[in-house]
Amino acid sequence: MTLIRTHPKPVRYVDEDYLAFLRNQPCVVYGCARWTGNQPHHTISRGAGGSDLLALPVCAEHHTMMEAGQINDRDYAMDGWALLAEYVEAKGEM
Repeated sequence: MTLIRTHPKPVRYVDEDYLAFLRNQPCVVYGCARWTGNQPHHTISRGAGGSDLLALPVCAEHHTMMEAGQINDRDYAMDGWALLAEYVEAKGEM
């Protein structure tokens, strides 16, 4: 039996510059003031086709908690779309 894909595999948008930009932003979790050592958290996993443009900056502690499902999007103090708009404006393209 041959397996036929009924829809195309999603194309993942990769932007290393945006991920570097996120590493220099504060953690998005309410009450966290960490600015250094932050990591991009992909809101849709890369394995599921998640784009780098849907990533959010989080500290290592909160990244671990997000991956474990202990933090959800209601705990974010920052809008990911606002961050993306700031990056696009600063970059001047896209």
